[in-house]
This record gives sequence, C-alpha cells and structure tokens, in this order.
Amino acid sequence: MEGKCDKNDAMELINDDVQDSFLSTPATLPASYVDLHMHKLVVVTEENFQERLRCCIDSNTPLDFIGCQVTLTNGAIRLKGKEQLEIHGGLIEGSIHSLFQIDGDKKNSPRRLTLKGVRLKHTKIHEDPREIGAAVFAMGSSIVVLDGCDISSLGGFAVWAKHRCSVSIENCKLHDVARTAVACFNSVQVTVQNTSVTNVGIHGVCGRGVAQMKLNHVELDNCQIRAIMVYQGASMTLEDCRVSNTMDPATPAVHAQGPSPQNLEEAAEETTTEERRKGGGNKVKCINGVTPNNKLGPDDYKLMIPTLSMTRCRVWNSAGPSLLIEGTVAQYLKENEILS
Repeated sequence: MEGKCDKNDAMELINDDVQDSFLSTPATLPASYVDLHMHKLVVVTEENFQERLRCCIDSNTPLDFIGCQVTLTNGAIRLKGKEQLEIHGGLIEGSIHSLFQIDGDKKNSPRRLTLKGVRLKHTKIHEDPREIGAAVFAMGSSIVVLDGCDISSLGGFAVWAKHRCSVSIENCKLHDVARTAVACFNSVQVTVQNTSVTNVGIHGVCGRGVAQMKLNHVELDNCQIRAIMVYQGASMTLEDCRVSNTMDPATPAVHAQGPSPQNLEEAAEETTTEERRKGGGNKVKCINGVTPNNKLGPDDYKLMIPTLSMTRCRVWNSAGPSLLIEGTVAQYLKENEILS
C-alpha cells in the first residue's frame, strides 16, 4: 500500500481478513487477559502486520491483534515524528535487537506507544554485551504504556528506559529475562504497579543517573543477583512490594549504593596542575563509573546520592543479605519486614 491510510482504509484492510481477528475498536483488557487468550493463534506475516500497523498509525486507530502472532525479522517497530501507536492483544516475537524501539526529541508532542494485553517474546541472544537490546527500548522524550502484558527476553532487558522517557508498567508479568527486567538510566520516570517480576538473570529493577522509579504492589522473585539496585543519584520508591528468593549469596536483595567521603577525597586527588592551566576545570574521578559534569564540588557530590524509600515492604528468603544501604544514601524506611 502506498501513501497514508485513513480510518476507512484501515477498516477495509481489517475486514478483508476476518480470521486474523483485527478489530479497530478500543477495549479495556483485564489483567488476566494474557492467560485467557493466548491459544490457537493465527500467524500473520511481518509484511501484513507492518502494513496494518501503518494504517492504524495514520488513522489514529488502535490495532486489535487478539488471537494473532507475528515474528519480526527486519528490525524493531519504530515511530517517527509525532506518531502514536496502540496495540491490543496478540503475540509479537523476534530474534532482533529490540522488538520496539521508541525514541523522541519533542517534549511537547512525544511519540507514544501503548500495549494492552500483548505478549512480547524477545529471543535475541548477543555475545557482545554492547549489542544487548530489549523487548521494549524507550529513549528520548518518548512515552510508553504497558498494561496487562506478558514480557520475556532471552538475551537482554524486558524494558530498557533511558534519556528522558516516561514508562508506565501495570498489571504485567515480566519473566525469564536474561539481564535486568526493568533497566532505568538517565532522567527517566518509570512507574511499575501490580506487576510480577520473576526469573531474572541480573537485577529485577535497576536505576542509575537521576532516574525516578516508583514501584507499588510489585512481586520480585528469583532474581539471580539483586531484586532492587539503585545508585548514582537515582530515586527508588517501593510501596507494598514483596522481594524473595534472590540467588547470589554475595550480594543483597535490595541494594542502595551511594558515594562515600572517601570518594570525594579521591576525586580531589585526581586534579592536576596541567588541567587547570589549560582551563579545563577540575578533573573528577569517576564514582561508580560516572564523572558528574567534569567538576568537583559539594553539588556534584550531592548529585551522586541516591534515594531509597520503602514502605510496607517485605524482603525474605534471600541467599545474601536482604538489605544493604552503602555509602551516603537518602533513606526513608517505614513499616517494613526485612528477614534474612
């Protein structure tokens, strides 16, 4: 199909093949949707899928993918300009860098991806860690909403958020993830609610930079290294969460790592006369791998202090320590049950 599709074109394509179960009316999907509707799926070709996606984007029509599945081989699903995409139901899988790669640079009209009741199977395994991808890779100032989804990644992250994006994960199951289930870098804002995170190769949820993460009623179970990791100035808020069965005896289940006074002293020792003579400012030794603004001072030190807030959470049956707060951390702990 050439050119853009309007709403009527999208409807015509949808009605051409009823067995594919493509509908265009939005639906509110229950949390149990994935469990009830993932049998006897109709296989849709990638070409057909991409064509119908384009029509739904152009006509601003949600794509109901109930009862269907597609395997992606030609690269991630991307948006451009001010495009928005919403998909309901179905299975989307692929052995590619990422199934969805959503970026954006316009804060006033960011690109938006909404997935409701969709099952994502990311099967790409990379030998080079620099090439690791995700089921959903959000960047820039994009907005991603995941509701009632089932997400796995055999070689990367389930959800990878970086830069200034906003991600909402609700009523989802994140499982069988090789790396970290929800990885949050830079100035992202991520909320996770009523969601389970199980069988994870590294961390359940990890945040660094100035990422802001809020978890409410989240179950984290069988994480290989840590269930929660927050460092390098990130903020992690946990309310009514449950953490159990981390597997590494050498690491804590919940870990907040901040800078120490020694970090500041060591950074000061890195300053050289030559750098000052060239007008390059003070050189700061990296704290946990980050050099803040290439300057040294109290403000830079404060930027590296993470925040951990835990309320009514339970942590138990950990192979290692249940909770470790290391270095300078802004901490708010209330009504928690922390067991060994």
